[in-house]
This record gives sequence, C-alpha cells and structure tokens, in this order.
Amino acid sequence: MILVFISCSKDKTNSCIINPSYDVEVSSIMNAYCIACHQTNNASGGVNLDDKNLVEQHINQIILEIESQSMPPYGMPAPTDLERDSIIVILNCWLENVVR
Repeated sequence: MILVFISCSKDKTNSCIINPSYDVEVSSIMNAYCIACHQTNNASGGVNLDDKNLVEQHINQIILEIESQSMPPYGMPAPTDLERDSIIVILNCWLENVVR
C-alpha cells in the first residue's frame, strides 16, 4: 500500500480567533489613543485617522508604531503593556479579516 501525503506550503486559513469590527473595537482604540492628535483639524504628522478609510490606509504603520511603543507619544494617554498586546492582536485581526 502506498500512502500519499499532501501538505500545503502555506496555510491559508485565518489565524485570528476574533473578528473585530471598525465600528466597535478599532474606532474605540483610535478614539482612546489616536484621535486627539490625528484628526481633521489637528492631523499631527499629516496622518488623519478620523474615519475607517483613513485608518485602513495607515493600518500597517499604526500597528508598527504601537508595537514599537512610539505611539502614543509620551505625555498622552497610553495603554498598559497588556492593553497594548490586546490592541495589537485586535488591529492585526482586523487587518487580516477586513482590510486585506
């Protein structure tokens, strides 16, 4: 008897166990930690994050800035380390589930 095993070189299944939405989770994160500086009337660094389309355009950079702890900047409301880890998971899952 000959056994044949087929394996995929890259698993295309979704690795997220959550399915965050912009209207609930993502906008809450933006409102809590980003909008004070990154909105239409006060877009620090020219980065406006006050609507879904704009957040989608910048999501990869947002994740990098949060991971590196360069955002939010010193003196602004910031998440705890545990909250930061959760935020990164939420944003990555939103990116994986919705944006791509």
